[in-house]
Amino acid sequence: MDISGNKMLHLKQDLVFLRQRLAECSEESAKQSIRREIMEKETYYNILADRQRLSKYKTANQMIGSFLFENYSLLNFPFCIL
Repeated sequence: MDISGNKMLHLKQDLVFLRQRLAECSEESAKQSIRREIMEKETYYNILADRQRLSKYKTANQMIGSFLFENYSLLNFPFCIL
């Protein structure tokens, strides 16, 4: 697991803990503080998830592109003149 995946796991664990604290909390100012922290951690989690998706997408496209270029270059195809 890479660093961002590890950080995402910690963020998920933090979110579970914060939601439990929110359910147990009775003071409104403390609830607002916990909600704000939950929103910040969810945002950070989503940013990391997007970065992971984009890096996987780029890597897959690079692999496909290099495969196609190496195996199906224009030199391997006969040219047709219409």
